[in-house]
Amino acid sequence: PGFLRLPTETEWEFAARGGAGVSESEFVAPTFPMDGEMQAYVWYGAPESSDFKRQSIGLLKPNPLGIHDILGNAGEMVMDPYRLNKVSRLHGQSGGVTVRGGDFFTPKDSIRTAQRQEMNPYDKDGPRRLETVGFRLAISAPVVTSKDRLENIEAEWQALPKLKAVQTNRVSIFDQ
Repeated sequence: PGFLRLPTETEWEFAARGGAGVSESEFVAPTFPMDGEMQAYVWYGAPESSDFKRQSIGLLKPNPLGIHDILGNAGEMVMDPYRLNKVSRLHGQSGGVTVRGGDFFTPKDSIRTAQRQEMNPYDKDGPRRLETVGFRLAISAPVVTSKDRLENIEAEWQALPKLKAVQTNRVSIFDQ
């Protein structure tokens, strides 16, 4: 049996970047590969796109994984609390809810898969509801359901190819 939950930041970003559906060089780009103009894929803050209003889901082209509206339209809450992130390292104390992907007010030049912001989920009046924030659910299943399953996971881990680090000009690259 499975269950629904918010995706983690890592899961959300993997999906937003195109996951295994794109090459390594495309995966590290600011947005997933788009055939044509951004406005064919993303509702961003401009008269020629969202016109600064939330739009119906699925009217634009999907990303390489077939996911519609993962960037723009409505920012998406993820499971992880907000923390400052510098040089791929989390810093300081946890804050509010992390919201990813931008929304219908986000300018075109600010739309990117690394877009993240903090939202305080509560104020003096109770839970906050913002027109610019929504969520997308991930379907999950328990990882370790038995001792046999744990042994299978460990065997799969041991069978993975071993990576060795190669140092070149201050950049570490991995070869299989």
